[in-house]
Amino acid sequence: MRRLLLLALAAPVLGCPPAAPSFEPTLYDSAPVARVEAPSVAALDRPYFVDGSASYDPDQDEITWAWRLHQRPENSALAENPFVPNEDRNAQVSSFVPDVLGRYTIALSVSSLGLTSESVYAVVDVLPDGTLPEADAGPDRVTLEGLEVCLDGSGSRDPLGADLTYAWSMASRPAGSVLSSADIDGVTAAAACFTPDAAGLFTLALSVAAGPRDGLPDYVDIDVQTTNQAPDAAAEALSSLACSYVGFDGSESSDPDGDSLTYRWSLLLAPPGSDTALGEAAFDDSSSPSPTLYADLEGSWFVELSVFDGEAWSSPEIIEVVTTPKTDNAGPVVSHQGDMYFADLPLPCNTWCPAIQVTLDAGPSWDPDGDPVDLSWEVVSGGGSLDVTSGPNPRLTIPSQSGSCAAGNPSQEQVVVRVTATDCSGATDQSEMVILAECGVGL
Repeated sequence: MRRLLLLALAAPVLGCPPAAPSFEPTLYDSAPVARVEAPSVAALDRPYFVDGSASYDPDQDEITWAWRLHQRPENSALAENPFVPNEDRNAQVSSFVPDVLGRYTIALSVSSLGLTSESVYAVVDVLPDGTLPEADAGPDRVTLEGLEVCLDGSGSRDPLGADLTYAWSMASRPAGSVLSSADIDGVTAAAACFTPDAAGLFTLALSVAAGPRDGLPDYVDIDVQTTNQAPDAAAEALSSLACSYVGFDGSESSDPDGDSLTYRWSLLLAPPGSDTALGEAAFDDSSSPSPTLYADLEGSWFVELSVFDGEAWSSPEIIEVVTTPKTDNAGPVVSHQGDMYFADLPLPCNTWCPAIQVTLDAGPSWDPDGDPVDLSWEVVSGGGSLDVTSGPNPRLTIPSQSGSCAAGNPSQEQVVVRVTATDCSGATDQSEMVILAECGVGL
């Protein structure tokens, strides 16, 4: 932001026009300030980045950057402007690639509105390989869940003999763990400890630095063995009648450590021809200690139970249930809407009445034993037709018919439909309904 100073005008000379004021804006503008951030060490033949984004102008004017290589080793072949990308030395952040070992000095100046800052400098030493500090996180370890384990990074070293700083971090952990780097005791010391909260493989990383020189991290694996004992599954069938809901009980399952259990039931095999789905879907609640499944056929059913204590699954318990026929089956009961009547009055009387479509409903049909009920339909008499012959809600269509011109004697079509309910044991119940459609005068 430019600040201008208004100059007071001298008193005009009698008879002469006043002189126009003059000023030079740049006299009242502040020069920008250069700032540079850069590492103090670099590697040979690798890009070295310098950052001038902290530079600023006190007047908030827009600035431009100018980098240059101020000093370089005697045997360096770099030009004064080796900066990339695209040899751009006018970028906030730029880089160059050192071509020889030794000390380099980089200069930065910034400009705005014709004013240029004083140069600032960054000094970087390009060191040979093998001069970075070396981290040593110690040997891999084996321990037990819940026991504190301590790691020793004192074998880390710096080839140049400088003092080291340490930083431990949690590189990876098993799925059941909630630990993070914050749970490491002595995270900035040579020796660090933590207490594993789950079985599995923990990997910790150790990084060391010697002043501005950071070494590569070293990793140590801690194989944590569980102290948990796996649970035992125990399954029992509470009934064995075909065409009924068979109950199961897994409450005798146990865990040596007293942990609470999670249940998983699965149907492995059903008698040939069964409509009962295999797997967990066979049960009303496969995670319950006492679920049920519907055994729609006689024969052998193989059921599996596994239990989980939060850390380990039990070995599966497999039982066979041989279902036999019921001895006291109660048959199904058909329930549907009543007879129906439809009438139409065509104008004039000899024109056609449209076809009639009506949805039938036997959904309320039921079975006293709770068995699933299969419904089938048929047209017993009349000229109607059904779109489907099974299920609770078929659609009946009565064809169109011509109107009658005889008073009190309309054209009519009477259709009788029968519905049959069948339960799992083959017991049935039937009922019929009448649908009458009339078309004509005198209705």
